[in-house]
Order: sequence, then C-alpha cells, then structure tokens
Amino acid sequence: MKNSIMLIILSLILIPISVFLATWLWNTQLVPAIDGVNQVSMLQMFGIMVLFYILHPGVKSIKMNSNKSKDE
Repeated sequence: MKNSIMLIILSLILIPISVFLATWLWNTQLVPAIDGVNQVSMLQMFGIMVLFYILHPGVKSIKMNSNKSKDE
C-alpha cells in the first residue's frame, strides 16, 4: 500500500517536470537550430512522450528474467 502511494506521488511530480523540461528544450534549443521545426505545447510534448513510450517501452534485464525462472 505504501509503495503504491509513493508511486502515485512520484508520478504526479516527475511526469509534469519531465514534460516541462522536454518542451523547454525542444522550444529553446531545437527550434532555432533547425529550419522547419515548430514549437510545441506541453500537451503536444506529453503526446509525443506517450507515443515514444509505446514504440520503445524498454528492455528488461536478462539477469532479472533468469532469476525469476529459477524461483518457479
């Protein structure tokens, strides 16, 4: 129970911060450097981040998977 509450609290803090930082970097660094790239809003950046996570969800460690199979 305590772990799930901490996960929710961290998600409510880390997700907006990461979206803000990604939007700020996009608009201040990428837009002036490359012609044809437009500024994005925070909602658009959130959508980009969600789509990127769907396409590249990450890879679990082989070591973790081998430990689970030994336990079963």
